[in-house]
Amino acid sequence: MTNQEKENYRNNKHHNNPHHRSWYRKGSLNYLRNGASHLTVLLPDNGQIAILSAHHIKIQDYGDLQVVENIINLKHQKIVTSKIKHKRDGSYELQLVLKTKLKRKQPSAVRGADWNMTNEVIYRTSDGQKYPLGALVSAKADKYERIINWLKSRRDKATWFSPKSTRIQRLNDKIRYYNIRRANILTNRYRHIAKEIFTGYDLLAVEKLDAKEMRRRSKELSSK
Repeated sequence: MTNQEKENYRNNKHHNNPHHRSWYRKGSLNYLRNGASHLTVLLPDNGQIAILSAHHIKIQDYGDLQVVENIINLKHQKIVTSKIKHKRDGSYELQLVLKTKLKRKQPSAVRGADWNMTNEVIYRTSDGQKYPLGALVSAKADKYERIINWLKSRRDKATWFSPKSTRIQRLNDKIRYYNIRRANILTNRYRHIAKEIFTGYDLLAVEKLDAKEMRRRSKELSSK
């Protein structure tokens, strides 16, 4: 090996030096990340990955690789990514990520749902069912809303304090805390009702569950 060839090998110019840092890429599948660091080369398909036979696969930059497992069943599968992993025992592991298309199942039981938060009723379904917010949840949400408004009033009246003062910051923190508590209560209730609505149906057409958006629409409707 000439001096130039040694230099090229040392710098991994031809991607043939497994001891060079650039030859590897940090990362591996989740189940292999338990406190250990593994060296992995990740390569996208780019139309160059091909199953040649039961134990041979063509990988870009590496050519024909021989594998132990029979992979002939993957010959007509869409392979989107390949990973070559150098394990601690000195062996190599090939991981393939496949892309498959699942046939969409035609739903037999269909239901639609709409919400507008009027008269404490959250959802109204296409078969005439109504799902109310619930007295307990409504009472808690209203309680937190009163606390939030009271805190905002105290903050807005304290005009002699700087917005960055400790007192104002504490009030803002409390307002943020009760806003989160209120939003969580409402969101959990909405999701619980959504599960009830979905039971017994293959397809449910429903708007996005979002506590903030739902309450905003409720205020808009009540102000009309």
